[in-house]
Parts: sequence; structure tokens; C-alpha cells
Amino acid sequence: MDTLPVHAMSATWIASIGGAQGVNRGLHADWGNNPNADGINEIVEYGIPFITVGAPLPSSPVSFLYDDESDPGPYPIPTSAPVEGGPASNGDRHVLAIDTVNCVLYELYRAFPNGNAWTADSGARWPLNSNASRPDRWTSADAAGLAILPGLVKWEEVQAGEINHAIRFTAPNIYGLNSSTGARQYIWPARHWSGNGTNPNNPPMGVRVRLKASFNISGFDSRTQVILRAMKKYGMVLADGGSSWYFSGVSSTNWPSIVISQLNNASLIKGGDFEVVDTLPLQIDPNSEQSVQPPSPPLNLVATPGNGQASFAFQAPADTGGKPILDYTVTCGAATATGVSSPIVVTGLVNGVATMCSATARNLVFSSPPSNVVTVTTGLPAITIGVSSVNFAATNLGATSGAQSFTVQNTGSGNLGLTTLTLGGAQPGDFARAGTCMDGTVLTPMQTCSVSFTFTPLAIGTRNAILSIAHNAQGSPGSVALSGVGRTVPDAPVAGTPIAGDGEAFLPFNPPASDGNSPVTGYVVSCNAGSITVNVAASPAALTGLTNGTTYSCTITATNAAGNSAPSATIMVTPTASPDVTFVSASSRLNHGMAGVHDLPLPVTPAVAGAGVEPRIPTTAYQVVLRFAATVTDAGFVGIGYGLNGSTAFTDFTSAPAGKEIVLTLGTSAAGKTLQIGGSGVNGSGAPYELFVGFLPGDMNATTAVSAADIAAVKAQGSVAVNAQNFRFDVNLNGTINNADIAIVKSRSGTRLP
Repeated sequence: MDTLPVHAMSATWIASIGGAQGVNRGLHADWGNNPNADGINEIVEYGIPFITVGAPLPSSPVSFLYDDESDPGPYPIPTSAPVEGGPASNGDRHVLAIDTVNCVLYELYRAFPNGNAWTADSGARWPLNSNASRPDRWTSADAAGLAILPGLVKWEEVQAGEINHAIRFTAPNIYGLNSSTGARQYIWPARHWSGNGTNPNNPPMGVRVRLKASFNISGFDSRTQVILRAMKKYGMVLADGGSSWYFSGVSSTNWPSIVISQLNNASLIKGGDFEVVDTLPLQIDPNSEQSVQPPSPPLNLVATPGNGQASFAFQAPADTGGKPILDYTVTCGAATATGVSSPIVVTGLVNGVATMCSATARNLVFSSPPSNVVTVTTGLPAITIGVSSVNFAATNLGATSGAQSFTVQNTGSGNLGLTTLTLGGAQPGDFARAGTCMDGTVLTPMQTCSVSFTFTPLAIGTRNAILSIAHNAQGSPGSVALSGVGRTVPDAPVAGTPIAGDGEAFLPFNPPASDGNSPVTGYVVSCNAGSITVNVAASPAALTGLTNGTTYSCTITATNAAGNSAPSATIMVTPTASPDVTFVSASSRLNHGMAGVHDLPLPVTPAVAGAGVEPRIPTTAYQVVLRFAATVTDAGFVGIGYGLNGSTAFTDFTSAPAGKEIVLTLGTSAAGKTLQIGGSGVNGSGAPYELFVGFLPGDMNATTAVSAADIAAVKAQGSVAVNAQNFRFDVNLNGTINNADIAIVKSRSGTRLP
């Protein structure tokens, strides 16, 4: 209200309200603190009293003189309610009551109790949770069709230190009828007129006046100042005909006499100290008493400082106060700027000085409270480094990677000085720096420079360094992590003993001792100066299509992402036709338990696979012995292939005198598995024979030495033919468990057998 424009009729209407005394007519508080007795000892109440009623609510019938413009009863007003002017009053006799159960205000005009009922000229019901106006052209308990209670000055408000509403007042001369058009005259928020006055130089109902901002209230009592501040901010509304400048309140003995005397002193506050304001901008809806309110503050004010200025971004208020937002103002100390939207730039700020800033929003009538406060310091540099790390791909030793670059930018409003750029960390020598960012470089606001690096690994493995950038902005120093991986070719593979076959050869090898920090992806076998090349993924390398009797000179190289290794040691191999090998026996060599060697005649065929040898668990590993015939028709190497449950292994055999044997060591995990032996040829290329080996856990009584129980067990099997179940007891190899077997066992009693 204190920002509304002055009405064009202000001076004329103010003078009219003052009557004959004009603008010098003094203000008058139409309430007091000392009720007086009249001539017949009846109490005369000044001011307009009110009561509150709660459950159980009374219910009083009401009959109205102007029932066509009154809200019908009953009203919850007890007939004992106080009446304005006292019981004997013949004035306006207002009666006011607040229903605290339903939050409704009830008001009567010229009300008289009649038994348990009321008679009144008019009455109005005001739901306090609604802004709805009275129907147009309807009176209320007041001539203007407004509620009375909200416009009363109350001691409790003054005592609390603030009156936050307009105040009701009266005037003697009212403009109520336009004689030219016949239209009734009143101004929003009024809904009714007073009288038939036709002089437009008199104010109509609803006119709002305010105490001029220039009026000095500092000399008044602090409690009087509360009322005068309300008159400046919210003003007074013309609500009824009556004496000039009489404004309404509630009498109370609590009122200090100085407040009453100051308000009624015509020399202190005059009609000319007021002005009429144009209230039309406050109107949201002509049929609602809701008025425009101050908008809520702008939201989330954020500042971006510059050089002697700052840009402020914000979000629109959550509530516009009922009218569109016209503009926003950002205030930074003495510097301000106004704009219609975000962002708004405020100039005239002093560089290096912290300034507190906030923003307000303004609708057609009011400005909002200030937004959140931000502190801004202009003229400072700020640094933005384009990356936090630079990572190079794996690079060969001695090679240099491609360059990788990033930028450094001054995103502040002052000059950014790069003091030093220092390369440190674990392996700074592996990285080389270039670019336009140098020690002592100065960047103006928004200017950039560049930094680039290359990577030359000096050793294999991960290599790291850190670039540190010292500068004059906040957060110095900045840093960038550098990393890369050095790699080289793998070491040479380690060649094994070749196995020659019929038109073929197998070259076993071990992987390189080092893969050069890059996984080996394959191996290349090159023979006879590259005339034969074979690529393999793992050992052994198989060469086929060779010429028997021809010696081949071969090397093996390993390959990774860095390249090929040096060649392995030279491998010489001469393929030959497969020798004629005859298996004569297979036996289980026991490491402890029963004495003797258990033989099983060969060749072994699948038909006898179930006859099985049953060796015991040895001290170190299971062993199976293969014996060959005396004659081997071809000299050279013979590869014997064997495996457990499908796994494969190799052993080598060179032709030798009769009785030559190969011992297969199978490991302690062989129990219960199937032993598979290649019949002849390199790598067991002949048809495999299967021999079931049931490896048992120890001696007869699961000990490591022959005992009396073992001997008894052998005796119990005397003269029993050897079969798959009792074969282990035949120690003299004649196929029958007999006394000779028992004698051998006895001779070892209490000893550990080999």
C-alpha cells in the first residue's frame, strides 16, 4: 500500500473529509480507555466491542429490517453480547462475534436483544477462510459492505508491536450517486454506497488514505508509532458515514492515556497529513477482497564475478503475489541493477572487495523480501585445467607416443599468472612437455594456453609422473596425472627335446621367461631358413609332411604386441619311420606294502582292461612299469603316449637291449582313474589300450609295513587263483597265491618294503 500511486482526486477528497476545517481537521480515535457514565448511570462504551464464542455455540434467531441484503440467521451471538455504545445506545449499535469453532465472523448493525433473539437493521456472515466479497450492491453491518472487525485498532496488536491491516474510518460527506447516470458510487473493495450525495468532490465508499511517508512520527510515544506506521503502510479505508477522520478501535482500560491524547490532538495529526491512494492496482478480482501481496523472493541467487562487475542468475519467485512480476533488482551495497529476467549484471563493483548482494522481485504494487545473500569479489583470476589426467597407450621401449594436449583457461575476472610448471612424480623422465603454457605465462580473463606431452618409456611396466601448475588463483597448485605403459618384445622361448615320428616331428618348448609386459599372442616355428613356417598357440609344435631321414634345423619365436622375440636355440630333428615296438609286459611297482613286481602281460587289449593292476599308494607317487621286447626293428626315438582319464603326457624311449623298461610316474592323485597307453608310434599315435588301475591306500591294514594281519590275509587266500580282486597277493608271479608268496611276505614282516 505504501507504494501505490496517489489518486488524482487526492487533494479534493482530503479537503472534503475535513469539512469546514478542511485539511486542518484533526485525527480522532473513536475509542478510549475510560468508559463514562451517562445521566442515568448507564455505561457508555466508546469503540466497537467484539466477543468470541465457542462450543457449545449459542443459536439466536435474528430478524432484519433490510433482510434482502442480510445473511439470514440464526447467528451464534448470545443476547448478552456487548453492544457498541452500551445497552441504552441509540447509535449504530454494532454487535460483533467470532465463531471459533467454524472460523466465521458474524456482525450486526443496530442490533437489539429481544428475549433470546435479536432484531437488527442488517447483518453479515464472513467466513474467515475466504476472500469472497459481499454480493455487489449489498450492505453489511457497515455502509460500505465491508467487514468491521478487521479494520479495528486493538490494544493487543499495539502491544505486540505491529498492526498489519488497514483501519476503518468515517467521513461526513459521501459521494453516493452519480446524478447524470444514476449509478451508485463506491470503490473496490467496497460493495455498497452511503446516502444519495451527488457531489463527486466528496469521496465514495471504499476510498483508502495513507499517512504521508514524509510525516515524522519519531516524536510520538512508541505505542502511538505502531498505529501511525500502520497508517503509512496499510492506510485507512472509508467504511461508513460519520464524523471527519474518526477511526475505529476497541476500547480497553489497557490503553495508555498518552496514546489516546496524541491520537486526538488536532495539532499533531491533521487530515492534510494524509493522501488518497489509487487502490485499483491492488485488485485481483472485482468480486474478491483478496488484494495483491508482495511476491516471494527470487530463488537460488548465484553470482559470477567479473572485472568490476558481476552477473547474477536466479529463478523466479514461487509466488507472484497475485500480479505478474514486472522486474527484478539486484543490490550490491550502493550498486544496483534492474532487469526483467535472469541474469542481471551489476556494474560499479570494486575489484578485490567482497560485497554482499541480494535480489528482489516487484509486481505491479509491491517488492518482495530479499533473496538469499551471496558474497561477490570481482577482479579475481580463476583457473580451469582441461583434464585431470593424461593416459598413454602401451608404447614400445625406445619409441615415442603421439602427443596428447589439453588447455589451461583463465575463467576469472583478473589476470591469471602461471608461476611454474613442474614435472615430478615417479618417472618424470619418461614424459616430455611442450605447448604455450610456460613459467611466467599471464592469461587475461577467458584467455587460454596449451600443454602437450609425449611418452617415451625407459622401462617396461606402468610409468607415472605428475605435472604441477603453480598459479595466483585460488586452489594453487593444480595438477595433472600422467601415466603410460612401457613394453618390449618377449624373451626367446626355451626349446625342449624334439620327438621324431614317421614323416612328422613334435617340438616341445617352454614359454619365454618374460612376455615384455605384453601378453604373448602366439609362436612361430621356422625350419630350414624359413622354408617351413608353422604358427602355433602353445607347445608342442607339430610339423607334418616331413621327409624321413632328412634333418631339419628349426627355431621358435614368440610374438606380442611389441613384435617378435629373438629365436630360441636351434632344434635339430630327423623324422624316421615308426619303429616296430612290441610290449611284453606292464607291471605295478610298489613303493611299499607287498614285495615283488606285479606284471600284466601285454599287449593289453580292451578285453582285459578290467583285470587291472592294483598298486598301493607309494611314498611319493604311483608308478607303472612298461617293458619292451628284446628287438626293436628301427633305431631312433619311440614316443609313448599315456594319460589318466583322457589327459595326455609323453615319455621318450630309445631302442636298447632286451629288458628295457619305461617307468610311468602318475602322481598321488591317480587313485581310481583309468590309465590309457598308446600302443606304438610317436606320441602314442597307435591305437590306445586301456588298463584299469585301482590304486589302493596302503597295506592290507592301511599301514606302511607288513604286519601279522597282512600275512594272515595272504594265508587265507592260499592256492587261490589270481583275479581282479586278489591279484595283489601274488608276489611270485605264477598266477596263484601259494606258500611261496606267503614266505616272501613273512620274510619282510615288520619291515617297510620298497
